[in-house]
Parts: sequence; C-alpha cells; structure tokens
Amino acid sequence: MLYPITEFTVIRHGRTEANALNIIQGQSNTRLDDLGRKQAACAAERLKNKSFDILFCSDLDRTKDTAAILLTKTHASEIHYTPELREWDLGELVGEPVKLAREKYPAVFNGREKEGENIRILKGESRRDLYLRTTRFLEWAAENHAGKKILLVTHAGPLRAMFRYVAGEVIPQALTPRVDNVSLSRFQKKDGLWQLLTWNDTAHLESAGSSDSIAP
Repeated sequence: MLYPITEFTVIRHGRTEANALNIIQGQSNTRLDDLGRKQAACAAERLKNKSFDILFCSDLDRTKDTAAILLTKTHASEIHYTPELREWDLGELVGEPVKLAREKYPAVFNGREKEGENIRILKGESRRDLYLRTTRFLEWAAENHAGKKILLVTHAGPLRAMFRYVAGEVIPQALTPRVDNVSLSRFQKKDGLWQLLTWNDTAHLESAGSSDSIAP
C-alpha cells in the first residue's frame, strides 16, 4: 500500500539578544533582535511565493515573530500556534549564561549519550521528554495532514530531536549537527518512512550575517 508524501519544511527562529549573549532561553518569551528580524526577512525571501497547506509554530514570541515575517512573502492556508513545538524546558537554567550553567550543572551538559537522556533539568524536562514531545507531534502532523506541505517554525532543541528521529535515532546526541538561526531543513514521510532531504541550509543568510550561538 502506497501512502501520500507529506513534506515538512522547518525553520528555526531568528536571533535574539539572548542568542547573541549565549544565555539560556528555554521556554522564556524572548523576542527577535534587529539581526534576527533581518535574518527572518532573508528566510522569507528564500520562501518567496511558496505555498504551504498549514503552518505550525511554537507559541513563544521569538518563533511567532519569525513566522509573521515569513508570512509576508509566503502563504499558509492554516496557521496554528502550539506549545508542542516549544524549546526544551530548561527550568532553573533559564537566564543563565551557558558557561556558568555548564559549571553549575555538569551532569546536564555532559550527559550526551543514552545515559543522559533521562536527566531532568530542575523544574524542567529531560532530553527524552523533549524528544518524545517533539516526535509525537511529528507523527500526529504526518497522520492528520497526510499528503500536505507543512511549514514548521520552532527552536534548536526540537530540531535536533527531529533530526535524530528522521535519521532513525542512530546519531548520538553529541554528534547531532548544529542548527543555526533561521536555517532551513526539509524532510518527508513517504510510504510510511521518514527521509531527510536538507539540513541546516543557511544559503539565504549570506547577506544578513549570522549568529554563532546554538544555545537553546
């Protein structure tokens, strides 16, 4: 039995001031900075005149800001904002510079392999929690919008979880490829199987500058 091809295009939000300062954001409601808005405009130009059947966006402000700019150039028949696509809930780490948080909570940052999957952040999620939340959403979207072109606007954490899921969870956490601000990634579900098509494409940022930060 053949299944319809469901196409996913995924964009990470543009840069925020916290990204620039390498401060942990988690599920805090930060906004795009000036460069982040410029980056999002470049991504919008990249997707110019493309149409999507549905757009799903994290309900945090930095992703909503990014989606609003994308929608100036592209079109989505339906738009939904959802907490399922939020960044990793990093609990008490939020607001900490990455360097300081790494020193204070070494187990969280060093638990990159399977044994670290279930380390839960204080008042937050474990990596496994994030992985399951994100991948349940992916399967739901693929089942309920089969054969559609879907645009997702989300964060680095969920994107890394998506990569591991689509690749078959064979990639250790430590080797998951980087995810740049407003990078474009594409994958599809075809005949019941996930296929990775493009990862972390940033060709549209050549004129905008970019953020070196990959902190969530």
